[in-house]
Amino acid sequence: MAVELNIDPTVSDAGLRERVAAYVALTKPRIIELLLLTTLPVMFLASNGVPPLGLVAATLVGGTLSAGSANALNCVVDADIDARMRRTRRRPLARNEISRPAALAFGLVLGIVSTLVLGLLVNWLSAGLEFDAVIALYHDQATIPVKAFSFGSAVNVTLGLPLIRTSVDHGTAFDIVGKGVADASSMVSAIKLAAELVMRQKER
Repeated sequence: MAVELNIDPTVSDAGLRERVAAYVALTKPRIIELLLLTTLPVMFLASNGVPPLGLVAATLVGGTLSAGSANALNCVVDADIDARMRRTRRRPLARNEISRPAALAFGLVLGIVSTLVLGLLVNWLSAGLEFDAVIALYHDQATIPVKAFSFGSAVNVTLGLPLIRTSVDHGTAFDIVGKGVADASSMVSAIKLAAELVMRQKER
């Protein structure tokens, strides 16, 4: 299947450098940096030393492409919202620097390439997990069904850190502050899970 990245003629014209910068911005590089910072140290810990450099390179490249794909697809889904929010209205799609179909094709191509890189050079389990992450797009879309079916009991866990970190799997809910209607069950679940993980860690 051939994928052609055609730029909509109605999209504002820009030079090659600006065009490349716009596509890079779609991938949200600052978020990808966080992925790399948490991935690399864990590989050293898992190997009890220095892991094979080829494996490290393939994991980082595949992870970068995977995260870039998810972020680009998220920009496509949220293009209309991004144009209305002050924090996001300077993103490429909100500013019409890239057409929506071109951004969609770009995100899909990154996802396919990242799956192949991880599958062929790392293992197909990581490729499958990466594919799930891309399909889930990025944080908010992935947590919609979680919040819908298990609100109050779901817990957010950050893996790859040198410490155990859990949190409630919902927002801050400033709109109900002081009204006496807040439900603390999610916080209780997060604390219980953190305690359970600490006990399991001690048993190793």
